[in-house]
Amino acid sequence: FFPFPARIVEPGTPNELTEKEKREQQRSAGRERLQKKKLERQRSKLMAMAKEEEEGEPRADPKLESVAATAEAGQQQQQQRHGAEGHAPFKLEGQEAVQGAGEVKPGNHSKDDAGGDQAKEKEDLEKLAERISILDDEYLHNVRVRDEPEKPPASPTLTFAEKEKAKEEEAARKIEESRRSCYEKALRNQVVIEKMEDDLMKMTEYEISMAAKVFRYGNTLEDLEESLLADDNGENDKVVLFGIFVSSLKDMVMPSNNPTTTQEQASTALSAFSFEYEGGNAPSMEVKTFKNNIHEIGAFCKKHLVFDTIHPIQYSSTGDAARSQILKCLGAADSSKEEEDDTKGKEDPQSTKGPRDSLYSNAEKTAYERALETLAPDNVVPSGNEILKIVRQPLGFPYNWVLFEPSKSTLIVKDAGSGGVSEFTKLLQDKYNDCVLFGLVRLSFAAENIGRRQFWVGVDWKGEDCHGVKAMRQLRECAGPMSKMIGEDRSFTLSNVAASEMTPEMFVSSVTRYCNVKGDFEVTVETLKHAHEEEQKAMKEYWDKLEEGARAKVEKKRKEEEELLRVRLEEIESAREANRSRWSEMSATELLEDLGNGGVSGWVLLNF
Repeated sequence: FFPFPARIVEPGTPNELTEKEKREQQRSAGRERLQKKKLERQRSKLMAMAKEEEEGEPRADPKLESVAATAEAGQQQQQQRHGAEGHAPFKLEGQEAVQGAGEVKPGNHSKDDAGGDQAKEKEDLEKLAERISILDDEYLHNVRVRDEPEKPPASPTLTFAEKEKAKEEEAARKIEESRRSCYEKALRNQVVIEKMEDDLMKMTEYEISMAAKVFRYGNTLEDLEESLLADDNGENDKVVLFGIFVSSLKDMVMPSNNPTTTQEQASTALSAFSFEYEGGNAPSMEVKTFKNNIHEIGAFCKKHLVFDTIHPIQYSSTGDAARSQILKCLGAADSSKEEEDDTKGKEDPQSTKGPRDSLYSNAEKTAYERALETLAPDNVVPSGNEILKIVRQPLGFPYNWVLFEPSKSTLIVKDAGSGGVSEFTKLLQDKYNDCVLFGLVRLSFAAENIGRRQFWVGVDWKGEDCHGVKAMRQLRECAGPMSKMIGEDRSFTLSNVAASEMTPEMFVSSVTRYCNVKGDFEVTVETLKHAHEEEQKAMKEYWDKLEEGARAKVEKKRKEEEELLRVRLEEIESAREANRSRWSEMSATELLEDLGNGGVSGWVLLNF
């Protein structure tokens, strides 16, 4: 009956109620009292009705009396309106109508009518009690709602995708909060570290500065190595030193030091490096003191240098390890690796199988590839139309065949060469057997008694390893446009030819079959070879002249670089000489502050 759960008290435990439980108990007691009063009222009414029923005196119903009075007044008005011709008297259910008088006597009921009225009244009372109970419950509910805190609304039902998205957003939010927290913590730590360093420098500044002494100084890493190795008096073997070396990548890769690195790639930005030097016979107490104060020494040097960062390196007597560390820190590539790559890139001259001008040449670079290497720096590489024009000439140099990529609007050069039909067929078999290409070849036949004659052969090429719908579509859609761009004035066109069949003999037999060759003119492999040899002589003169011009440009550029380097070395040597004369009169702190002045390298060894 009660909407609140009962409180279970374990045996032996004190019955102490909280404030919330006390309020719930009070509400339950109030609701019980209201229910008792309601039941008492209903019981009183029912007992009264039962008593009247036993005595046989039905109780007058105020509702029926009101209805009877209204009906009597209506009957009188009806009689007055109609006069003698009165209608049948008006009768009410549960009452008797008086004949001829037209009167209605309320209260003249039978026992059955009284019992029905009482049953109806009982039903009305039950409905009323039910209504009172509902109102009481609403009252108690309102009281409870006012006393108790409001519950949050139920969250709407989410789909699986919405739940996953919510999880991802929550995870991203937590990651962002963690990142921000770590960043703020790092900033706070940085501030603390800087403050500690400043405090340390303030505490040790007077002691260190008073003890710092210049041992030696110089300009280059070679000078430093020579200074530490050339120890005539044994002075270097008894000291513990702290060194600072300042240099740039440009100074470290001078041609005298590293000829594999070009000057254009070297940076002139200076960087500072620190190292420790311990003599073999240095006193143990001095070594221990130096090790204990190494952080204070580094802080002292950093304070007086103009560089924000000092890179520590490990110095060795050989010098190569220190140089490698400095070059790595400055961003220079490993010279040994560069030399290995250069060795791999170079080809063995003994591996060529024959001269370039033979008919079945095994040349590894075509004329177009050589042009890209020789002429690309000056941006004079010919376009597709220019190469096509050279191929169409009877003695065009340096191309006698060309291959284009499939296109509907432009001529895109895939490759071109001067090795004739032999070079053309070998490249198709070895290099382009998985491509769709369109090309033009100039065939030349020459003999002493018949002179020279040319034929132009078009090629629609689809390699044997070229499969798929895309390749077929390219061949079908681009055949017409490419034929128009290359030119339809050709001797014949070869298509659907296998790579194994693409040989010089096949070209000779095709010329005999498709062209009108009459008279004493011989179309054979020998006459093709004779014409090819004549072309190769002219080609060689062309390439020699072209490469001679390229070599002249390279030589001119090399001389200009050497002149610039000479001027740069003179400037550096002058600046180094000025530094040496200036450093001879400076203290340790003044020399540290002057390191890097003028943009040249330098070093100093300090004894603390």
